[in-house]
Amino acid sequence: MNMFRQKNYQAEKHAVKAKDGYILTMHRIPNPNRPPILLVHGLADSAKGYLRHRSKSSTALELFELGYDIWMVNARANIYSRQHIHLNASDPQVNGFNWAV
Repeated sequence: MNMFRQKNYQAEKHAVKAKDGYILTMHRIPNPNRPPILLVHGLADSAKGYLRHRSKSSTALELFELGYDIWMVNARANIYSRQHIHLNASDPQVNGFNWAV
């Protein structure tokens, strides 16, 4: 994510394997020994939504500046979480899951 580099923030990328085999990407703006905050995007978005800036900053960066350790999850099938341990990203099953419980 270019905004990290532009504003000289450190960033980490983590792969998290869900029980059903999906590999979700999480982005982190580390602020060690500070309270963590988990940002979860809406249905048709990604963690990038928390980095878009309307003024001079963004939600994630403002929370970081307030002293939080920022974690941003990317739900399955968005641009950052299209991997699966058995399925190929082009397989219809990757996008064929159901959000209903």
